[in-house]
Amino acid sequence: FFKKYMFWKTNDKKFEQIFKDHITNTVQAAHELVRLFDNLRNKETTVRRIIELEHKGDELVKEAHELLDDTFITRLDKADIIMLLDKLDCVTDFIRATATRVAIYNLIKERKEAKHFARMVCKMTEMLQEIFGGISRIPLALAKKQSIALKDLEEEADRLLYYALRQLFLTEKDWKSVIAWRDVFENLERITDYCEDVINIINSIARKEDL
Repeated sequence: FFKKYMFWKTNDKKFEQIFKDHITNTVQAAHELVRLFDNLRNKETTVRRIIELEHKGDELVKEAHELLDDTFITRLDKADIIMLLDKLDCVTDFIRATATRVAIYNLIKERKEAKHFARMVCKMTEMLQEIFGGISRIPLALAKKQSIALKDLEEEADRLLYYALRQLFLTEKDWKSVIAWRDVFENLERITDYCEDVINIINSIARKEDL
């Protein structure tokens, strides 16, 4: 009886479902980010969808924190659960931050660098989704593989930021557009940083499980 009760109190399956729901929500937000930069004329509608998805992510984080308060034992360290959820939530937070800046600055002219950034973010979130299927039992080899791949993409994002800013200052004559796009580009790059943070935490969890 005691063992059955303790297993119930872990709520591991509920936590796994929250992680799955959150990464699915994050991938959807990333796809909306691609749609945003592909069609800035429809930005108001797309930004609203991104804000809704970001709110959904916040609700999932809140649910996880409430569940942690009612859970005696977790398979993963509670600190790891909190840190992983918070970093994953940062991805959707900055997708929203980027999208709202597009609306605030009323950007109309599309830039290929922003489209490239958005697709990179989308690819990174999809790679994270591949590993969230069994977050409590992640093979170390898979975690290392995804970590290397995401690190490569994050370094590509760093180079893209340099290129985007250089092209912006060389080609854009309107100083307001320069300020606006610089802000947007820097936020896009920060999203990739948070994606790397997520995989680093997952890698750390996998190493602990492999001991």
